[in-house]
Amino acid sequence: ISVVSYDLLYNIKALDFSVSRSEGFSMLDIYRERWDDVISRVAKKYPPIVSHEYSRGPPAPVTLTIHAVPGTTISGLSPKPLSVDGSGTATIQLPSPAPYSFRAVAGGYVPSRTDIYLDGETEMTLEQVRSPWLKLDAAFLDGFFPGVSASFSIPSWPLFARVGYTTFRAGLALNTMDKNNGQILASLPLSQVTLLLGIYLNPEDSEGRWYLGAGPLLRFSLPSGGQVPVTDALLPWGVQLVAGREFALAGALRFFVEYAPTGYITPEPALFVDSFGRNQGTFPYVNFPPVWALDPFELRFGLRWSP
Repeated sequence: ISVVSYDLLYNIKALDFSVSRSEGFSMLDIYRERWDDVISRVAKKYPPIVSHEYSRGPPAPVTLTIHAVPGTTISGLSPKPLSVDGSGTATIQLPSPAPYSFRAVAGGYVPSRTDIYLDGETEMTLEQVRSPWLKLDAAFLDGFFPGVSASFSIPSWPLFARVGYTTFRAGLALNTMDKNNGQILASLPLSQVTLLLGIYLNPEDSEGRWYLGAGPLLRFSLPSGGQVPVTDALLPWGVQLVAGREFALAGALRFFVEYAPTGYITPEPALFVDSFGRNQGTFPYVNFPPVWALDPFELRFGLRWSP
């Protein structure tokens, strides 16, 4: 049996030896074995140490200068938030050595959280990343119909605007299998363009960031043979509501999922009633004659990237 011990206090390998046993035993029985021959050598190698031989004494005040973007607010180091002046510096006296954790917020920059062990250092520079003004999505809507979108925002503001495009030419239409003779793959000559205005509900450095949004959509048909697209005759217009959450994956890449119930309006009430009925819609739609149809089951998920 090999016994190795490393002394972290003196940064040396204190023990490295082997002991033998007349009979083997399993790891499950290790607590039943006698270890007198090991314990005696460990105790001899680690005698009690007088405190003054290793103690550095009580923490002493150190003046720490923090370099950051002018206007940055730092919380967590003192009862009142610390402000970075116009020259990009802030100073504070802190006991050292000691661990600290703080959060830095600056307009137009992603909030940052920092954990440090202050051990006599007198200066540090914060790494601050500008808030992205553009976010690009690759997503799947409803029954896995592909789409792309771009979101635009003003740094330091929680508001954003998004324009998106989704095609129904090819996808996994699980919610329409009954109309496709049980086929999972579906192709519809339809696409839609959406415009969304939204707001984020919690800070940019949150583990999961919630947001809400709403906006109009235009649904149009794509005739075969390269003809010019035309608005869908039955449900050309609509309004989409969005409640979503995004999660950080790596770097500027995030995963998001959205619940996006959509209401459609028809300019052809008679045709709409013939297609959907007066009191019941055709799944996934719930109709409200004479002009409205609601799809309450739409989900959108995908990846979001900030260039």
